[in-house]
Amino acid sequence: LVLGKSDTVYYYNGQLKLAHDSNNIMRTNFSDDGLRKLVLDRNHYVLNSIKALQEQHDAHKVADTTYSRLLDKAEGNKYALFVVIKTDTNTKYINVVRALDEMNICNVGKYSLIDATDDDAKMIEDYKQTHNGK
Repeated sequence: LVLGKSDTVYYYNGQLKLAHDSNNIMRTNFSDDGLRKLVLDRNHYVLNSIKALQEQHDAHKVADTTYSRLLDKAEGNKYALFVVIKTDTNTKYINVVRALDEMNICNVGKYSLIDATDDDAKMIEDYKQTHNGK
């Protein structure tokens, strides 16, 4: 995720492709149908594991302490989503908080907060040019 000046969130999966007309950047916002939906869709493996675990806990088949330990394990699983949140000097503090809140809401246990790179800025400019400044 790359958080920029506005309330827009740019994102890409895997490695950024820097060749002209080939970058894999997309854009969303902080709405429930935006960033939250994106993260929930990508984190389905963990969410399915947590749902099964929650059902066992609700049926009193798993103790509270065991449930907490297994919940942490599910969020840290090797198949779990790992999100890198990138910010620059123009990123609003509230948007950083919103992105971190979404990680908690969507049960993302593996994420990091780092500085955006010059390549990220170029990618966003390419996206804006390709999409008429949006």
